[in-house]
Amino acid sequence: MIHPFLMIDGYNLMHAAGLARHNYGPGDLEVCRKRLLQQLSVRLNSVAARRTTVVFDAFGAHDDANRVQMSHGMSVVYAPAGTDADSEMERLIAAHSSPKQLLVISSDHRLHKAAQRRKAKAVDSEVFWESLDPASSSPSKPSSYQQQLTTTDRAKEFSNVEGVADSTDLTEDGVFDTDYLKDLESEIDE
Repeated sequence: MIHPFLMIDGYNLMHAAGLARHNYGPGDLEVCRKRLLQQLSVRLNSVAARRTTVVFDAFGAHDDANRVQMSHGMSVVYAPAGTDADSEMERLIAAHSSPKQLLVISSDHRLHKAAQRRKAKAVDSEVFWESLDPASSSPSKPSSYQQQLTTTDRAKEFSNVEGVADSTDLTEDGVFDTDYLKDLESEIDE
């Protein structure tokens, strides 16, 4: 089974998941970040979590100490002081060792373009979140991405598949087309 590397625009996904607020009091932002990471952890299996990087702005950070942390098996990166998450994600995309295996999750089309330059895939945060949690959107009005993914496809792509034989076909999910997967598999086999 081929699992993509996921690079997530943390605050962008927080908004898509309905976890963001208009105003934050002391400590509220940290609570919202932790809630997002916890909810992601229950939606991703352990393999997907280990291949996931969530990037946040480093509001209030005065140095680069503890910029990279682990949470629920996922890597959490805070942008260096004086920069933002988008710039940090662009840097990480440019430096990624397997960009064709990378799926960038953000609704920021600047990041979509950065992904395309490296032949990585990109998907809007709302689409990604809905694909992980089919109950999060109205069943009477599913997104176009949800229409392409059956519940079984979602389960195979992002749920607990650890130890299951390689029977998943990710070509039907709207994110990975057949040519992309063939290229990916040939790179892995080399």
